[in-house]
Amino acid sequence: MQNIVASLLVVCGIVVFPWLVFGVYYAGSLTPEFNHISQLMSELGAKGSRTENLSPMINNYPIGCFFIGFGFGAYLKLPKKKHKALVSTLFIIHGLGSIFAGVFSCDIGCPLVGGSIEQSFHSLSGLVMFSSLGMACLMWSIPRYNLTESKVFRLFSIICLVSAMVFLLITTVSLFLGEYAGLFERLSYGILCAWLLVLALGMIHRKNVITR
Repeated sequence: MQNIVASLLVVCGIVVFPWLVFGVYYAGSLTPEFNHISQLMSELGAKGSRTENLSPMINNYPIGCFFIGFGFGAYLKLPKKKHKALVSTLFIIHGLGSIFAGVFSCDIGCPLVGGSIEQSFHSLSGLVMFSSLGMACLMWSIPRYNLTESKVFRLFSIICLVSAMVFLLITTVSLFLGEYAGLFERLSYGILCAWLLVLALGMIHRKNVITR
């Protein structure tokens, strides 16, 4: 019974990536002037935007719940190892960060400096989200944590993490330049969500390869 529940919860990790793509696209389609290349995903839920209330409902909240569900599923699915509680908690923290990012809307344009108190909480939530998911990805790439037998998956994890960090850095620079910030932000977060999808599939179908 526990294995069935664990597998169902792990499926949440598979759902995240397609849900993110569809949710962001759908919310953007309701705002004709919205530009996915130059505008951040958070701007769909910015104060005063057309989708201020809708975007968190179809993006932040469900995706946050999926991450929390996956965190519990990973804890139940992984064999008894001392680091499994930590890595599972990181997924749960990411999910909570997503929910908080939805509760605290960003200002129009999501400025990096200045802005309202709500903007500050939104930015902090985003930082927690990237840090927690990035740390989880890092743990799977380091042999000492003993989370995977697969050298290929370790390499894949490193590539995903480094790529996500590079694109996040480019996103930050692009915000000041005013171009392509949305594109690079989507690449950064999308890569980590794709990594999660591969991990979740591995847990369900190839447990002996992805996890110990």
